[in-house]
Amino acid sequence: DDRFELFTALPDGSGSVRVSGQPVPGGGASGGFRWAPDASRLVYRADQLVDDQFELFVAAPDGGAVNAAISGPLTAGGDVFGFALQ
Repeated sequence: DDRFELFTALPDGSGSVRVSGQPVPGGGASGGFRWAPDASRLVYRADQLVDDQFELFVAAPDGGAVNAAISGPLTAGGDVFGFALQ
């Protein structure tokens, strides 16, 4: 219900796995994500720790590794929404 999450799946649509972390109430993945060149991990933008404070996270495509915030400390009211995931 109005919660955006990031999933991976096999090409045939099976094996769906949530890779974004458990968001705080009102939070979730923002829709911006990119694969690492070797497909070993994904980087995505989300407000999963603090509602409306967007940070960058890294996750394993199989959902097995712990999601980690990689954007570093943010200034009060700051976020990474202007960061282009290219």
